[in-house]
Amino acid sequence: MWGQCHGLTLLAPREVSVSSLDGVFACFGMSQIMFRFCEVDPEESHSLREVVSKSFNEQETSDLTLIVNGKPIYVHKSLLKIRCQYFRSMLQRHWEESGKDEIEISQFSFKVYEAFLKYLYTDLVEVDDVDAIELLDLADSYCEVRLKSQCENMIKKSITIDNVADLLAASIKYNAKTLEEFCFRFALNHLTAVTQTTAFRKLEGDTVKDFIIKAAANGAFKR
Repeated sequence: MWGQCHGLTLLAPREVSVSSLDGVFACFGMSQIMFRFCEVDPEESHSLREVVSKSFNEQETSDLTLIVNGKPIYVHKSLLKIRCQYFRSMLQRHWEESGKDEIEISQFSFKVYEAFLKYLYTDLVEVDDVDAIELLDLADSYCEVRLKSQCENMIKKSITIDNVADLLAASIKYNAKTLEEFCFRFALNHLTAVTQTTAFRKLEGDTVKDFIIKAAANGAFKR
């Protein structure tokens, strides 16, 4: 072995009485680590992340039921308060909701609200392109900046000439600046085709006016 060894620099290789690389890393490493992955029995693996993920919608341990459009989702008040400022405020003692075992939610669809709650438990965003817009709306309403950014990235991948006008309008409505700029650049690069779409014709007057002014400032009408 040679190199850095317990604070010493060994310039020339020297023989050591260790029969495996596992022994080298265990005995001589600056940090006593493994140099390769080790297999762990899944039945014995109970990481915090796994436990929290599996507790989503678990009725047995739940202390709060959210009724979303008539359907129940079982959650845990402490986790919601830790993960989401909206719930932290709503479940404070001086709020009426804090003492309830059930809270009704009607502003969003069951599918999207379930995906949002699952995100709080797992850090995973699991919605299709169609529902990503509604989830973006939810993230904006609940001031979930990180989730909002993830929704924007998902939506970017689904942009087409036919839907870019709709997505531009949505990005303006929900104050998604990164997505708005992306939609604008996409529309600018396909200007003629985009302006012929049904979605573009349905844009509100102020949105169209702002788009034309911005497009002109970016050289779209040089001739």
